[in-house]
Amino acid sequence: MLLGKVVLMLRSHSRRRPLGAVFLILTLMITLFNATVPAHADDVGSFTIFVDPAIGNAGELTPKSFTFDYECSNTAGEPTVSGVLTVEVGSGVTITDVPIGQCDAYQRDASVPGADLGSTTVVSNQDVIWEDIAGAEFDVTGGRDTRITVWNVYSRHGTFEVSKVIEGIGDQSVGPYVFTYTCTDGQSGSLTVPGDGTSVEAGTTFPNGTECTVAEDPSSAQVPGYSVEVPQTQTVKIRNETSQRLSFTNAYTRDEGGFSVAKSVTGASAGDKEFTFTYDCTDGQTGSLTARGDGVAVVAGASFPLGTECTVSEDADAAQIDGYTLDVPQDRTVTVSERDQVVPVEFENVYTPVPEPTPSAPEESPSSPEPSAPDPTTPGESPEPSAPAPTQTPSAPVETPESSAPVTSSSPSESARRSSTSPSGLPRTGSGAAGLTAVAAAGALAALPLLRRRRR
Repeated sequence: MLLGKVVLMLRSHSRRRPLGAVFLILTLMITLFNATVPAHADDVGSFTIFVDPAIGNAGELTPKSFTFDYECSNTAGEPTVSGVLTVEVGSGVTITDVPIGQCDAYQRDASVPGADLGSTTVVSNQDVIWEDIAGAEFDVTGGRDTRITVWNVYSRHGTFEVSKVIEGIGDQSVGPYVFTYTCTDGQSGSLTVPGDGTSVEAGTTFPNGTECTVAEDPSSAQVPGYSVEVPQTQTVKIRNETSQRLSFTNAYTRDEGGFSVAKSVTGASAGDKEFTFTYDCTDGQTGSLTARGDGVAVVAGASFPLGTECTVSEDADAAQIDGYTLDVPQDRTVTVSERDQVVPVEFENVYTPVPEPTPSAPEESPSSPEPSAPDPTTPGESPEPSAPAPTQTPSAPVETPESSAPVTSSSPSESARRSSTSPSGLPRTGSGAAGLTAVAAAGALAALPLLRRRRR
């Protein structure tokens, strides 16, 4: 309206005023236009970022100011204004003459060592609370100021770490072991720990005073051939800027078993005889044991890891019984397969009596050859003896070369007396008479050649 009046006044007085005055009036008109005709109030707005004093336990760790980056665009999406501003805690900074449209304003990283940062943002013209973030996206409205309020809460934090100690197993490379945790701040998770004593942190932090309960997963603690009692759960309280250490010890006991040997005997009486056995096992153990033949099992005096195989052999020499033969049983192989159990092994000795020798038939002895009369024509051969012929009583005495005295024969009564008595007057026995008969027969045989010569 003022511009219209200035133009009319210039026209009405243009003929009366000099040229210099015209230039002065134009300059005044432009100045008045720029001063009195600003942009329409509905075309621009403003926003203010305010950092509220936060409540936390970080104390001196909490920063005194925070830095924000912002950038804006108009309703057509074209960039308009952008920049960086620093806001002190408890105050705010306003950016004016922002074309209507949309802006983003976000706080730069404000983390500090030893404390956790939790941020919350509220925008005045929105019904949304921006949690866990310092900043927001918001609209710039013409003629109005948009307030962005940020709360930065710092809490001192800490963490915990877990280590595993192994006992009863020489090889410390067993594992890994799995642990789970649940904390009072709502966090939970798991971590994996080796069996060599190395500590492993939880991988996150917790506010000061948080309590975490840590437990070992029993399935990860199992080692083949061993028994273990899983340690009880432990609870740790988080301290400022520290890592609380937890140690879990797994004491392993080797699973072992054994075997026994029983001996039975058939075919012979073993009495108190002891039978000796030796064993050789795959775990390197060797030994011996003795058992009687009464079938009572004798346990080997050693324990063996599960899966161990033992070969048991009987001493063949010690198993012999006089008068019997024995086919010694073959070796037995036994596997120790159950914890604290004894695996039975049985041996049976079957004895067979040695048969008595059968006497053989006596051999026939060669018969003695009967004597034969010597052949008178064959020199050197003895005549075969023959029974003496009855002696005839010669009518005249026969002279022999040995004696010239006549041989007189005794009367029968005298001969009977001589045969019944001995020169000492004792009666003769039958053996004596037999002896005389033999002498007489020998004499007759000796005299036979003489008689033959005389006859010739």
